[in-house]
Amino acid sequence: MRSSKSVLAAVISTLIVTYSLAHAEGIQSISLSDPSPAIPTRMAIGESESFTYTLTSYFLSHYFPSVSITGSPAVPYADNAVIIEAGSCGRYWHGSCQFTVTLTPTQQESPTLSQSLSIGYGGFAPLTTSFSLSVSAPVQAQIRFSIPSPSIPSSLDVGSDNTYTYTIANAGPDTTLPIIIKLSGNYGADAVSLTNDNCSGQQVSAGDTCTFGIEIQPLNSDLKSGIQQKLDVNYGGISTIEGMINVAITNNS
Repeated sequence: MRSSKSVLAAVISTLIVTYSLAHAEGIQSISLSDPSPAIPTRMAIGESESFTYTLTSYFLSHYFPSVSITGSPAVPYADNAVIIEAGSCGRYWHGSCQFTVTLTPTQQESPTLSQSLSIGYGGFAPLTTSFSLSVSAPVQAQIRFSIPSPSIPSSLDVGSDNTYTYTIANAGPDTTLPIIIKLSGNYGADAVSLTNDNCSGQQVSAGDTCTFGIEIQPLNSDLKSGIQQKLDVNYGGISTIEGMINVAITNNS
């Protein structure tokens, strides 16, 4: 029978060989999430938004050094259209870390801003990702969306089905670019969705309106955190118009 010391030595040897092979062959030992919120397909010149990526390590016993993140074209741009902040990935880390990419397109990037990111970490084969979005001149339009009808209450019951209608109005002078509506947030994403959407993809002329609905169907998983979702309407202006959906969830069944 093998002694406990010899068994331990064999296990350690196997781990070292596995680690060495992974290092030598460039096997990916970390994963990269999609950005949060999702990078839009379009931004206006002068608009600015930040997007967060998460790196997750699968080597439980290994601490990675600071991550190097480089871009092509070179980052940052001379006009700071793309700025990368290493965040918690800028130091030794274990488990997961986050870094941020901030986009502020200028005339120089029009009509398209494209970027490839290469993430190097401790000598392993780098992870790569890329994104591309159209860049347009900002639309000169005064866009507002109404308070939802009916008003969203402060709390809703699990299992209920609730729909609220918003109206987008354009006071001009320009016609909007095709409307993009986006929901984002850490709590209640599975319970909130667009419905009866007559705005997405539509260009709203000066003086015109369109409507869209938000459907909320609270789940048991929402009882603790409630629902917190950000509503963004991108119309091609220098900034989006935003609203918040904050609802506590109860179980009165």
